[in-house]
Amino acid sequence: FDVGDKDALESRAAALNLTERATRYTLTAAKLKELAAANLPIQWGVPSVDGYDGGVLPSTYYTQFSQLLIPPLTLRPIDGRLREALAHESCGGVCIPDSRWLALMNTRWLVLDKTHDVWHEGVAFDTAFKFTLGDSPLEVIPSTFVADRAQILFSGERAPTLYADGAPRTAESTRALESGQRVAEYLLGEARALESLAVSGAGELAALTLVDSRTGDFQQVTLGHWRLALSSDVKLYENLNVLPRAFVIDGNVSIVSDTWLGTEDAIRIMAAPAFDPAVNAVLHTDTPAAQIFPPAQASGATGDSTAEIISYTPTRVEVRVNAVRRGVLILTDSYDAGWRATVNDAPAPLYRANAMFRAVAVDAGESLVTFSYAPSWSPLGFIISGVSWALLGVFVLVLRRRPRDS
Repeated sequence: FDVGDKDALESRAAALNLTERATRYTLTAAKLKELAAANLPIQWGVPSVDGYDGGVLPSTYYTQFSQLLIPPLTLRPIDGRLREALAHESCGGVCIPDSRWLALMNTRWLVLDKTHDVWHEGVAFDTAFKFTLGDSPLEVIPSTFVADRAQILFSGERAPTLYADGAPRTAESTRALESGQRVAEYLLGEARALESLAVSGAGELAALTLVDSRTGDFQQVTLGHWRLALSSDVKLYENLNVLPRAFVIDGNVSIVSDTWLGTEDAIRIMAAPAFDPAVNAVLHTDTPAAQIFPPAQASGATGDSTAEIISYTPTRVEVRVNAVRRGVLILTDSYDAGWRATVNDAPAPLYRANAMFRAVAVDAGESLVTFSYAPSWSPLGFIISGVSWALLGVFVLVLRRRPRDS
């Protein structure tokens, strides 16, 4: 792709008398910055979940977890990079992962090109987020846009029912598009900003757009838990349903083995439509569930447990937990065997959770959970490195002392 300010960058390069190669490197660097590729997230302090070097060297656990992020029946990328796998023709070349996993990974912002915009008679529809409709109305986040009409892009035999400020409205007219989809138009009455919007019916809801027929202006309405924050050369959406970096699951936990096959089992459990990472978790351990959640502590009062990160460094994380009952603290940082955990300064088992994250069981009440990175191989690594450098030094000295041929 070409960056939006390509002309300005080329002019600046020409003013600096850069060579053609240097100019090309400048444009490439600009592209990498726009993609937050390679290790730029580390430089900018942006958390990254896909392993080292922008997914080039992902962890095995992340590679397995990525199966949840790509379209069904698609081979998971073994190098961890999702861009190619998400550019699948089944979703128009831009596949958006299931919002459950974006929420679990704390993905608050989503950047998209405008390839999902569909135009019909001067009105644009944002088809980035599609939903299968049912009898229960799908709540839609309204906007402050003043409108007297609404248009819905849908697939199905009958036009959906639109609820504007709670009042049901049927389509005044429908039109078929060449794509096989249909556009339904609804009258909203006096032009105003709606306080609530919902849609019900059968078939697929592809997009909803509000229209002011007095001026011809329109406002695309984002479906689901997304809010359109910016629309320029690209679109920027905010995830309003993102999970916190650390949170507590109150006992709704499945147990699988801590093996490669166990991770595959976890992926199958998580892929079920009923699995909600906000209330469900999968632990990878050989410890029976009854030992982690004794019967006497596995039930009781219900309510909201809280977790707050109070200290965070690359090798140490402290989380203050207030649990309503015994549960599992999930820290959505990548799991590695070198991490250790304590609860109120007492050693505690550190579990792998949901294929690739960290978890610790906590009792009801307040507790301080500390994650520390202390891999068992560290001393051995220093010894091996020291010996290697010493041997290299000897080798260099030997080469320098060898007499040269005359």
